[in-house]
Amino acid sequence: MEGGAGEATLLSRDGTEDHVAVGDDGAVLARVLAGAAALSVVVYLVAYLLVIDALAGAIAWWYVVLVAFAALSFALAALGTWVQASLAVGLVTSALAMLVALLSIGALLAPTVVAAVIALVITRPAYRHVRGRRSVLAAGSRTHG
Repeated sequence: MEGGAGEATLLSRDGTEDHVAVGDDGAVLARVLAGAAALSVVVYLVAYLLVIDALAGAIAWWYVVLVAFAALSFALAALGTWVQASLAVGLVTSALAMLVALLSIGALLAPTVVAAVIALVITRPAYRHVRGRRSVLAAGSRTHG
């Protein structure tokens, strides 16, 4: 298997060469986005606690648990544990936390929700199949039967 950057040359049964694009199937990007979402949620939680402390308000512990659960879900997805399920749970809980606090600092969770949506979409098997097929076609490979 030789080829340029991001490309491999495969020898088929009949002796002809096929050029196939080599790359990640979306799993790495999804895990990176999940890690970024986990970090973002933790930063948001610290900001929430600082704002509540500065306003001398009472901390809504149920809200802290909700946001911490979102961070835990994203961390599990970043570690590769039940990626789609963890991303879905993190997406739902962070979106709910964003809506609950939308009139204060909840809008800071918007990038987290967007990252979770993107990560969830690229882990779908249908997307991975279509993306893989396009990269093979783009590399100019031929099918041999």
